[in-house]
Amino acid sequence: MKDRKRFDYSSRILSMYGIPADSDDVLRKVIDGEIRYEDLPVDDDTEGRKGYFFEDQAKFVASHEGQEILCQVLDNEPCRQDKCPMFLPVGATRPMENRYGQPLCGEFRFVFQKTKQ
Repeated sequence: MKDRKRFDYSSRILSMYGIPADSDDVLRKVIDGEIRYEDLPVDDDTEGRKGYFFEDQAKFVASHEGQEILCQVLDNEPCRQDKCPMFLPVGATRPMENRYGQPLCGEFRFVFQKTKQ
């Protein structure tokens, strides 16, 4: 369950633009290695729209500079970064391109603790 009083969620970017998202339960299986990220069903329209809003996600990450990246799928525990198949470091070309100067999540699941409550 999201706690919007304590945390900022990058997944709100998807919901602001009406983009359907995979469930956290499915994405947890990806992180735990039960499902390969590449094997998730792909809706070309949805995936294309997500890619269009990577710049918004990069701005979201930049607005939380210096804070630890947390993961919504992992119940706001630290992001596993390079150990997560959805993590896109700066300059990544696979599984998606990241040319936005900030780390990104392919599924918009980054979370940051709010500094002011």
